[in-house]
Amino acid sequence: MTQYWLPSHWKAAAYKSGKLDFSSLRNESSIQAQGWLTQNVNHSTSGEYTTHPFLAINNANYPTLLAKVPYAPPVLFYMGNIQLLQERKIAIVGTRHATATGRDLATQYAQTVTNTGYVTISGLAYGIDEMVHLAAPARTIGVLGHGLAHPYNWHQRQLIETIIKHNGLIISEFNPKVPPRRWTYLQRNRVIAWLCEQLILVEAPIGSGALNTVHHAILQQKPIWVVPWDPHWLSGRGCLQLIEAGAPLVTDSKDLQEKIKLAETMPRTAKFFDENLLL
Repeated sequence: MTQYWLPSHWKAAAYKSGKLDFSSLRNESSIQAQGWLTQNVNHSTSGEYTTHPFLAINNANYPTLLAKVPYAPPVLFYMGNIQLLQERKIAIVGTRHATATGRDLATQYAQTVTNTGYVTISGLAYGIDEMVHLAAPARTIGVLGHGLAHPYNWHQRQLIETIIKHNGLIISEFNPKVPPRRWTYLQRNRVIAWLCEQLILVEAPIGSGALNTVHHAILQQKPIWVVPWDPHWLSGRGCLQLIEAGAPLVTDSKDLQEKIKLAETMPRTAKFFDENLLL
């Protein structure tokens, strides 16, 4: 099994992901980066070998869309086809407790996205995320809410194995052995939002973690498309909340295809609806 040396300064930086702004290192050489980190990061940990390759923020292959955001992850650990990070990406998110209708829509819209030439990106959870990844496993990026070497449950392991088998991609900003916590999932959400060019919310109740992802996308001025739900369905009331705030809705695959192409020509505007309703 291939081993990759993770220098102590990048290991320490990864532990500070989301807490320190490493964007100044984007175009710096590794020597300059190490000098900056020596001054700004606690080096109480040593370097180590890891079975997972990684991209540091000063690597030329680190995704530009992510690198330009303050507090972007200094290190991205990965499994699978890293070239997918260089392609255009649309996030599709929603609740873990998805209905059969929501799961069907997630599959349908994920296929529409990939047929339009984009890669899908989601969070490797049950429900909506799972259906997004399985719809086109060769054209999907899964963002983990913990380290890549931390044990997965059986269901998640099967999903990850399917994605890797089809040459998809799994990434994480966390050191490989970091366990899942509520805060790590919330921190993961911002990476999904920052990496995508557009975002589709399929199904989410009020208070859903998916709305946290949407909020990050709104703050980055990303176009958001929302599936409308019957107000009597609790699982979709978060979607209705966004639509009430002015978010554009998406009604079917043809409509989504048209909106994706429309967004490619739209000027970005931070206030196309009121993100304060998500606070």
